Amino acid sequence: MRFMSFYRPAQAPIAPPSAADMAPMGKYMETMTRSGTLLQTGGLSSNRVLVRISDGAFTVSDGPFTESKELVAGWAVLRHPTKEAAIEGVKSFLRLAGNGTCEVREIYELEDFPVDPKEDPEGWRKKEQAMREEEAKRTSPFLPRTPAGKKRYMVLLRADKITEGELEPTAGNEALFAEMGALIEDATKKGMFLGGEGLKPSAKGFRVASMSGEYSVTDGPFAESKELVAGYSTIEVGSLEEAVAFAKKMLDIHVRGMGLKEGAIEVVELAGHGS
Repeated sequence: MRFMSFYRPAQAPIAPPSAADMAPMGKYMETMTRSGTLLQTGGLSSNRVLVRISDGAFTVSDGPFTESKELVAGWAVLRHPTKEAAIEGVKSFLRLAGNGTCEVREIYELEDFPVDPKEDPEGWRKKEQAMREEEAKRTSPFLPRTPAGKKRYMVLLRADKITEGELEPTAGNEALFAEMGALIEDATKKGMFLGGEGLKPSAKGFRVASMSGEYSVTDGPFAESKELVAGYSTIEVGSLEEAVAFAKKMLDIHVRGMGLKEGAIEVVELAGHGS
């Protein structure tokens, strides 16, 4: 099973950690990578915007956002055999990271989507499988150094009643996947798209909180759906404007494909990846 973990520190650090402070975390990440547990990871900066769509009209707002109790400072894609193993793995990370919370969500796998008899064998599923196989070849959980003139962003699709499983989509998923797949395929050919996944409803997720060495585990679902993430993409572009343009296309396809009137997507610059 693969999981996406979002880390929120209890409070923002006063100063960047020293090399000595980071040494235990570096050793931990190396061990987790060698074991095949840590697949990808990175930090998120405070530079972010929120793109909203309502009845076909877009609005773009600069952060920070008042409805967020704490900013997500980091993320990781993990592989664990069970939810229980994932909980213990997150606890081991928090022992080093300190006070804070990790929200952990299951990642959709291809087998989670039933095969439609009318589905094109050469369609979105085959392309998605090829992309995942390519990503699996990475030997480091960190992306390579950002090329000159480029910046990296994480595009976070906000959850809604459909992605949370409260309502059924009103349009065919096959059409949605095909259109979204075409967008991602084009972005990949242009060198923009670096990876991304859909996340299962928060009902299948959990949160692990650490405070003064004590841990608490809370199972989903989580009530604050407007702050939850339903999916993510990592892109490499020349400017924030390019990132927002990509996010608008992705959000438009999602909203139309799911038969929604409104939706939101957050664009966050990856920490340490600006040129």
